[in-house]
Amino acid sequence: MLASVEKRFVLLSNPKTGTTALEAAFGKFADIRTGGSPKWKHINYDRMTAIFGDYFQRQECKIYGVVRHPVDALVSWYRYRSRPDLKTPRHRWHDKYTGEIPFAQFVEEWAAGATPRARVPVSVKWCLSRRSKPAPMTFYRYEDLPLLHAALCRHVGREVALEQKNVSPGPRVEVDRAAVAALPRMRKFIEIYDSIPVVGG
Repeated sequence: MLASVEKRFVLLSNPKTGTTALEAAFGKFADIRTGGSPKWKHINYDRMTAIFGDYFQRQECKIYGVVRHPVDALVSWYRYRSRPDLKTPRHRWHDKYTGEIPFAQFVEEWAAGATPRARVPVSVKWCLSRRSKPAPMTFYRYEDLPLLHAALCRHVGREVALEQKNVSPGPRVEVDRAAVAALPRMRKFIEIYDSIPVVGG
């Protein structure tokens, strides 16, 4: 989470949505920044309000987040967990290494919740409030990150350069999107994705 009361914005960081690059670029304008463990880096709207109450709303801050299509997020997790350092048996997250299996097998394991390597956070659920409704904040789709970048530049009153950060490694993955989208578990996440109002429709 990144917050600037002076500049009137809060950026909440949904996993695997490119917000690490935005946090790096706009961190110098922040009054409050949470990070370190995923528990603190990826605070959602409900956790933010549990910690800060309605402080940011009273300061008329605009609260931003990013939503990514769940199929694309799953591909990103597969690629992220295929990075070479996880291949080392001594690595603390070696059991999450995906570099030795094809994406199709990863999807099967994810659908069944069968293995540690295929248990990944579902980023669209991050966008919901405890009432299972979209959180009352401004969402952009992952594909529209340049629009969010432009909005944050308007908040700070200047153009801010953006560099890619935390990019999932490895080659492009061949994906049968229709087959993955048709999985019962995936269908419900796509329904959530489609229910979230976004800038630009």
